[in-house]
Amino acid sequence: MLFLIPVLALVRTTVDSEGTAAITENSEKDESGTLVRHTETETADPWDKWAKSAGMPHWVNEEWVGPRGWTTIHEDLPLVGITHNGWGKIPPGMAKTALESQEFLYEFACDATGQKWEIAWKTHWTTDGPGGADSGDPNGPPYAKDLAGNGLHVIYEKQGRVQRPPDTKSNHGRTGGVFPKEYTAWPSTQNVFNCPGELTTKISQVVSKHVGGIGMGSVQDSRFRFGEGVATQVVSSSANSVLVLGFTQNCEEIRTASPVEDLSKAPNCFPGKRGALLMHLGAPADARHKLEMDRIVMYLSEN
Repeated sequence: MLFLIPVLALVRTTVDSEGTAAITENSEKDESGTLVRHTETETADPWDKWAKSAGMPHWVNEEWVGPRGWTTIHEDLPLVGITHNGWGKIPPGMAKTALESQEFLYEFACDATGQKWEIAWKTHWTTDGPGGADSGDPNGPPYAKDLAGNGLHVIYEKQGRVQRPPDTKSNHGRTGGVFPKEYTAWPSTQNVFNCPGELTTKISQVVSKHVGGIGMGSVQDSRFRFGEGVATQVVSSSANSVLVLGFTQNCEEIRTASPVEDLSKAPNCFPGKRGALLMHLGAPADARHKLEMDRIVMYLSEN
């Protein structure tokens, strides 16, 4: 995607540390190699400010993810803003934050093709960690992480082929790499993300709490309509790219028989505010599958 390179050069500039508007002059080369200078006004919007300071504004702009509600970015670009494969500095104004145990259910549906796809992503282990004994407690050690600050939450998992906590949709095991190792991914025999009509994304959230000995009635569940978005004329690559879908956070509670006590609202959810779901689409493990997704990152705006 040719526009990514000049955009990257455009935003690696100083942003006012207080978030106020600032005028910045930037230089880049156009397609003919001619040096072109740009002058732009940095916005005070905390979402844009954070993204620009992290050097990853490729889908954050005035139109959000564009008028069609989606975009794609190159897989080599940082999705969280932490460089050096996650070992670099945390973006300015952000801090690692405790993440409550929760599970997200993603439902995708294309009206033009009739294709549907459902996957789930759990933020915590129910065991002592990868390969550990299953304790039955839904709130085991954390797997996903949360960066918070500047009016923004970034919930993410690390890059690469990794083992994930088991979820309600049963991630499939895979073996790959020069030195093969087991990992989990989300494969599909169809690619719902090639949708010539409207692609609807619905996100549900489940928060569980272990309240006693393992057995019937020992787990309380609270459920929420976390968010929803619509994208049009989506086109995606089946391998080695990142698809970004915009959505609006909902946070509405769904009545359950045994909700979590003392949970008054959906964790890390901000009603009416924007969000983005970033999904890395890797190479399918075999010819039977058209799609394999192997990383999730979510951006949640508080403002």
